[in-house]
Amino acid sequence: MAKSKSEILDDFQEFIRKYGGKYKEWCVGTAPDAKTQLFNVHKFKNGVDKGLFREADQVYAYKIAPHTKQ
Repeated sequence: MAKSKSEILDDFQEFIRKYGGKYKEWCVGTAPDAKTQLFNVHKFKNGVDKGLFREADQVYAYKIAPHTKQ
């Protein structure tokens, strides 16, 4: 079951606080397939980068790194 909008927002805010940085150092977006967008388009590296995605209207966030593409 998908989480509510407020639960997803809380997840993202908690995640960003946990891994630090200013909000401008993070990329947040929506896509029909958030996982594919995150890994294939933005070059996110699992186990290296900090990021998460949630099922809603498919939203994702990741901390911007030198190798990621915005």
